[in-house]
Amino acid sequence: MRHLILVTSVLCILTMLGCAHHAQAPRQTGGTILATNDNITALNSLANDPKNSQEDRARAIFTLFAHHVHPGASATDLRHVFTNPAWVQQTHLYAGEDLAGWIPVEITADDTVFAIHLFPEGKDPRWSPWIIYVRLTGRFLQYEDAVNFLKGERSSWNPKLAEFALCYPNSSEPRKFPGRIETFSGEGIRVYEER
Repeated sequence: MRHLILVTSVLCILTMLGCAHHAQAPRQTGGTILATNDNITALNSLANDPKNSQEDRARAIFTLFAHHVHPGASATDLRHVFTNPAWVQQTHLYAGEDLAGWIPVEITADDTVFAIHLFPEGKDPRWSPWIIYVRLTGRFLQYEDAVNFLKGERSSWNPKLAEFALCYPNSSEPRKFPGRIETFSGEGIRVYEER
């Protein structure tokens, strides 16, 4: 009986967490705050240069995503955007089973969600206030699948980018989450203003 109560409680909590994604309505719909920049080569160079600040490098990646990556993109499509994906190795990327709290992309049984902390620095080598969430088509994708996808390398899974969210640092407290969030899906862009 105790085991049944525990399992039921865990299922209720997981259900509520999944529903929480839909419970928080966007404060507005609209577009990205990032200026259009069509120079993909310059943005890749900026992102890959460790002499640049974390903010400059992260903004370059955010700009590439916001203006050049679209929901439904394949690994081949990303290869044309991330022409030099060396930056991927300088991130902390982890899969959905390690995610907690409200996630700004939809969680489904058929897809895998990853969080990417861009260019972590400081005391915690895994954390950055610049975070990208990506939802890739395919169940049970692993770290290597996501890395290969971002590098534009095809895999046996051949996932597509279903949705992604750009999470900016909080302007008053960078370690406080969230700041502004821009979620890109097949339905357009949802913007969650900083709280």
